[in-house]
Amino acid sequence: MIVEESFGDEISVKGDWYTLKKDSSVVVLRRIKIRKKPFVYAFIGGMWYSKSDFSFERNISLPYPFSTYYTFKILDKKCNGVVCRSLLYVKTPVIVVQFKDECVAVGFTPFVEIKGEEVFPFVSLDEEKDGYVVTFYLFKEFEVKEKEPAWLGVGKKKRVVVDVKPGDVFRFSVNVKQGRDWREMVLSYVKEKTLENVEVAQAEEVFEKGKKALWRSYDNVTGSFLQLPWRDTPGFTFVNSSYSLLTYEAVRLHYFTRWFRESGDEVFRLWAEKLRNLFVNPRLYKKDLRYGEGVVWYNMTNLARNGLQGFFYMDCGYSGYPGGQASTAFHLLQYLKYEDDEEINGLVKLSLEYILSTQKENGSWPMALHQEGFFRFRPEKLEEYESFSGTSECVRALISGYERFKEERFKKAALKGLEYLEI
Repeated sequence: MIVEESFGDEISVKGDWYTLKKDSSVVVLRRIKIRKKPFVYAFIGGMWYSKSDFSFERNISLPYPFSTYYTFKILDKKCNGVVCRSLLYVKTPVIVVQFKDECVAVGFTPFVEIKGEEVFPFVSLDEEKDGYVVTFYLFKEFEVKEKEPAWLGVGKKKRVVVDVKPGDVFRFSVNVKQGRDWREMVLSYVKEKTLENVEVAQAEEVFEKGKKALWRSYDNVTGSFLQLPWRDTPGFTFVNSSYSLLTYEAVRLHYFTRWFRESGDEVFRLWAEKLRNLFVNPRLYKKDLRYGEGVVWYNMTNLARNGLQGFFYMDCGYSGYPGGQASTAFHLLQYLKYEDDEEINGLVKLSLEYILSTQKENGSWPMALHQEGFFRFRPEKLEEYESFSGTSECVRALISGYERFKEERFKKAALKGLEYLEI
C-alpha cells in the first residue's frame, strides 16, 4: 500500500512543529493520499463510519430532536467543493481505511494550541480517480452555533476568527501506519496513548467533591439519581421527559455496594439500598416481550403520578437493545458478589435469558429491538444492524453470568460472540 504525504505552501514543517509562512484564510496542514482500491470499512473514531463512500456528503439519520441537541457546534465548511468537518467531533483521533488484506491508520492530534488557545483543525475526505485523500486544514474563519438549552431551541450563528499570523508556531502530530487489521491498529494506537501509572493529586478531596455532586442529583423519595439534576441558572433541563437512566443506576449500585464494604461509609449503604429497589420494581421492567424471552429493564424512567414508570427511549437504539441490557445485567452481577439477594438474582438470570434469546446465528447481537410503542422515530431497521460494542457487552455479561450460575449455555453463547468479534 502506497501512502503519499504533502504539506501546504502556507507553512514550513519540522517534525511535528508547524510555522506559518504567509497570511492565508485557508492553511493546508497535511494531505495524505492512499492508493485507491476497494475498501471494506473506513472510519474516523466517533465521527464518521462507512463501507462505501469516502466522503462526508452522505447524510446520516438524525431525526428530531437529535438535530437540535447541542449547546455549541462548529459548522461544516467547503473547500474546493469538498465538505470539511471540525475535529471537535472526533472521539478517538484516528482515521482507518481497511482493505481486504491490509489497513492504513492515521493517528493525529485533534487540536492545536495557538497563543495559548486551543483551536480545532478541520478534516476533509475526498475520493479521487487514483486515491483516497485525507486533508487537514486550519481555517482562519469559521462559523459556530450556540444556544443555552441543550435539548430545544434554535442556535445563534457566530463567526469565529482565529488569531494567527505569519511567524506563529504550533504543534500538530500526524502518524501514518500500515498493518493488516483495523482492530490491531486501533489497539496499538490506544496502547501508545495509555499511561501505565496515573497518580491523582488529592484523590480523597476529589472523591468527596464527587459525593457532594451526587447528593445534589439524588432524589431520596424515589431512590434515583437524576439524569440532568441542575443548571447554573433556572430553566429548562429535561422536563417531563427523563428522570433517570437505569443502566447508570446499576453501575452506581455495583460501586456503592463495593465502596460501603471497603470504607464503611453509611452514605453508600443508604444509596445502595435505595438503588436496589429500582430493579425489583415491576413498573421498571418488562416481561411480555415482542422479541426475545426473559426480562428487559426499561432504559429510562419518568416520575409519574404513581411513582417511577419505565419507558424505552424513542426507539433510538435503547429500546430493549441487548447491549444495554447486558450492561445492566453485568453490574447487577457484580452487586451480587457483595450481597445475597435472591430477588435480584432471579431477575438477572431472566435478563441473561433475554440476551441469549436475541443472539444472531453468527454470534452477534443486533443494535436494537423495538419492544413496544406504535411509532418508529428512526427510518432504519435497527434490528438488522449488528453491533460490535453491543456484542462485546453481551459477551461480558454472559461470562459473568457463567461464573455465577455455572450454566454451559452462557459460556457457549459468550464464546460464539467472541468468535464473531474476531472476524
